[in-house]
Amino acid sequence: MSLRRRNSLAALTALMCLALLNGCSRGVATTTVNANGSWTRQVTFRQSKMEGAPTETALKDSFVFPQGAGWKSVPVKAEKGEEALSFQRELQAGDSLKGDISVRNSKKKLTVCVNTVVVKRIEPGKFAYIETFHWTGEMPKELTQVTPEQIGQIRAYLPPELAKEADAKDIAQRLTKEMYIAMMGPPDPLVNHLLQILSSPEAIEKLLKKRVSVACYKVLEEKFGSKLSPEKRKRIVQNWIKLTVSKTAGSAQDKTNGKEGEDSGPGASLFCSVRFPGKIIETNGEIDEDENEAYWSFYPEAAAAGDFTLKATCSTK
Repeated sequence: MSLRRRNSLAALTALMCLALLNGCSRGVATTTVNANGSWTRQVTFRQSKMEGAPTETALKDSFVFPQGAGWKSVPVKAEKGEEALSFQRELQAGDSLKGDISVRNSKKKLTVCVNTVVVKRIEPGKFAYIETFHWTGEMPKELTQVTPEQIGQIRAYLPPELAKEADAKDIAQRLTKEMYIAMMGPPDPLVNHLLQILSSPEAIEKLLKKRVSVACYKVLEEKFGSKLSPEKRKRIVQNWIKLTVSKTAGSAQDKTNGKEGEDSGPGASLFCSVRFPGKIIETNGEIDEDENEAYWSFYPEAAAAGDFTLKATCSTK
């Protein structure tokens, strides 16, 4: 491993360790669907903090708790040094909820991400769970800024007649969005894998390639069509992935060194799951066959790249 990459990955480790020292907030939403289509929604919020942490964050700083008719507080076990609250509500098929997961920016105390969720009968014996997350906060700068290096990297692999700066910048922004979604979004955000790949930076490149290649190829095809050969598209995407890994590590280094004073997001993680009374026949999440459950892990910032929806369908026939 090169010294540059070793140092970059060490910076990522330091950043994650700092997050653990400061404590972390997470929301866990469990949806249980019954055979008649009625459903139970339970949302649990947890805040862990290590002894001697430099900052103090409470659950109320990270989430707006569900309230109003139908909601009730239910007991939940809290681990040592953890704050935990849980809320539950009973609903009927076709009922929907809005904002039972409302994530706050912990520094500015503003709501930055909200959800809507519904369970409905789509035909006799078939039910669908649909949950959408919408970003209401400021746009993360990682989504809006591209560097001259990134633009130059795109232009270097484009044929001269296509290598206009405006087009290269547009492509850079669109590819950045796809990478951001892969790193932060469902069903399994790649930032969660960083500690597992410290000894092999090639691993995250492989994971990124698996998650984003198709979407990135589509971006280039939509922009240039047949003017850009499949081989050129492939080369651009592969090199962009390598650059993304380097840029992510560099950003972590800046934050570790205290160079970034702005709050970049709410700092919470989310986990949603749905349990069905019948076989899961379609989902964009992961499946736990033993529990007959579909599930997703993600960070709310992923919604800043555009609304995303968790979907799962079951059949009781």
